[in-house]
This record gives sequence, C-alpha cells and structure tokens, in this order.
Amino acid sequence: MSIASYADRYWSEIVYGLSSDQNIANFRGHLSIRVIPTLGDVRIGDLNSAMVERAQARWAVGVSRTVVMGTRSFLSRLCAHAIKQGVLQGNPVLSAKKPPRELRREVHTLARVEIDQLLGELQRRDELYSDLASVAVLTGVRVGELLALRPSDISFEDRVIRVQRAWSGTGRNRVLGPPKSGKIRSAPLPASLVPTLNRRIDVMGSRAESLWRGPRGSSLHHGNVIARTGFKEIVTSLGHPEFVWHDLRATAIVGWLRSGVPLTVVRDWAGHASISTTDRYVRVARSDYADAVNLLDLQ
Repeated sequence: MSIASYADRYWSEIVYGLSSDQNIANFRGHLSIRVIPTLGDVRIGDLNSAMVERAQARWAVGVSRTVVMGTRSFLSRLCAHAIKQGVLQGNPVLSAKKPPRELRREVHTLARVEIDQLLGELQRRDELYSDLASVAVLTGVRVGELLALRPSDISFEDRVIRVQRAWSGTGRNRVLGPPKSGKIRSAPLPASLVPTLNRRIDVMGSRAESLWRGPRGSSLHHGNVIARTGFKEIVTSLGHPEFVWHDLRATAIVGWLRSGVPLTVVRDWAGHASISTTDRYVRVARSDYADAVNLLDLQ
C-alpha cells in the first residue's frame, strides 16, 4: 500500500489524540502539500531514512525550518502507526538526519515603486485584491490572520488592528483558531490605510463576520486569492520570481525597521515570539538597498 493510500485509509487513527482541530488541519496540510507530492507513491513498507532526507530537501524550498519539522513530525506519526500494524519494522523518520538549524528562507521584499505596480495590477483585476494586498503590506499580518479579520477588529481611534484569530489548514480542513503566537496583538493602522478599511466596512457592514468576501460572495482563502489574482505572474514580471504572498509581511516588517520603529515595537506588531526572530529582518533593513521602503505614515 502506498503512503498516500495508507494515510487516506487510516487518517482518523493517525491523528487520534491530537490536542486540537488546528493541529489536525496543520497535519492535513503537511500531508497534501509536501508528503504526497514527494513520497505519496512510495510503498509504506519500503520507506527508509534516505528517502526521508531527500524529501526533506524538497520540502525546504521556500519554507521555514519550522514547516519542514512539522511535516517530518506528521510523517513520523504516520510511521509510528504503521509500526503498530506491523507494516514497518522501525521508524525511518527518527533515523533520518534533521534539517540544519540554519535552514531559513531568504527574506524577499519589494521597493515602494514595485508595491505600487503590484497594487495597480491587482486593482485592474478587482479592487478587493488590491485592498487585501494593501492591508498585508502595511500591517504585516499573516495571510491566515488577514482573512480572519472582522470590521470589529478595526480601531480607527486607536490606530490599530486587533489580530485575534487566524485561519489554518486547507480545504474542508480549514479551522478558525488563535493567531500563530497564540496571543492577541495589535498591528499598526497607518493613515494611508484608513480609506481602504472604511471601504471594506461599507461593503461588508460593520457587524459582518468577515472583512472580506469574494467577487461572487464566496469565502476567500490563500489558494483562491493567489489563483484568481495572478499574483505569481505579477511579481515574476517585476523581477521577483521567488516572491510569495507571505513576503508582503516581510516587506512591512523591513519597512518599519527602516522607518526607525524600535525593535521591541516591531516584534510586538509582527507577533514574533522573540527578538531573535525580528533580528532576522534587521539584517535586511540595514542593507544598502537603494529603494528602501518607507511604508508608515506616522505623522
């Protein structure tokens, strides 16, 4: 039986005992996005540590070490179940080398002129999508947090957006839970974003359960936003083929640092667990990049 078939047949047993629906949704994402494309056709009894290490190298492209370790954790859980059934003699994930700790995706950012070009292209497709990207690149909220925002999360008086929840998982396994850090935080609301947010509240209503709705009234998730906007084609045409939606967040963080926002404030706005995470962006912000981004209107 292939790994893909095994996971499908015994899914409920493999994830039994996990602490939350969000963890189950994350494991479903690891399975569908990384495990099946790299190891799905491998017979479960043939899996070995060398295969796992080769797969890890492919998983690492464009993602953080945390994502790779999460995928590895899911695969190990699947193998542990197979051992109980006598399909495997040992767990090849445990004998496979872990990815190096220095494994980190390069930080990609856009210059101010490139941001304007991106927003202009998205605007031509639908104002909704340029609004989404504007909020992402000015507030630094993660995509799951962005799509979970409600009108009630916006405080124009305090100039903040309260990040209280986030979507995680994929497809039917999407769940609404707390932000990645597990803590509610406040992201900045620059003056230039006020008209955009007022427009969204006017469209959705001040008591709506979401700040966003698709062109035909459908719900939005990361996949259909990328597909409908042609985001990848746009950023590639700007000379940034490696740029992904999450890099809008990186652009915001680097912009804050270049604007002189204190490191501890940037950490809190971004929802980083520690200063060491924020420091990764400091190295980019201190570069000699000629078109340094100045995103905040702090007047």
